[in-house]
Amino acid sequence: MAENTGAETVLLASVDFSHYLPLKEADENDRQTLTLIKNYSYAEILNLGSKFVDSPGSIVTLLKFSQKKHFSDPEVIEHVNSASLGEGSNEITTGFYLLVFRLPK
Repeated sequence: MAENTGAETVLLASVDFSHYLPLKEADENDRQTLTLIKNYSYAEILNLGSKFVDSPGSIVTLLKFSQKKHFSDPEVIEHVNSASLGEGSNEITTGFYLLVFRLPK
C-alpha cells in the first residue's frame, strides 16, 4: 500500500479505544494502548480485546504504513471519552484518541 501512495495521500484509521468501561479503567486501558502504539508493539496490539480497542488490525496497518513512509512518531492531539463528550456516564464510557503522524522533513 505504501508504495502506491503519494505525498497527498491521507490514511485514516477510525478506531474506538476502551469500550463500555468505568472512566478510571477506560483511561488506564487507553494509556496502556497508547504506550503500545508509541512503541510499535505490533504483536501486543493485535492481541488487544475490545476493552482496549475495537480494531487492532487498523492500528497496526496505520503504524506499518507510517514507518514505511518515514513519518514522525504518533503525536497525541486529543484524548477524550464518551463521558466527557456528554454521550455517556462515568460508569460506561468509550475512549478516543486523535493521533497524527507527520510527514518527514
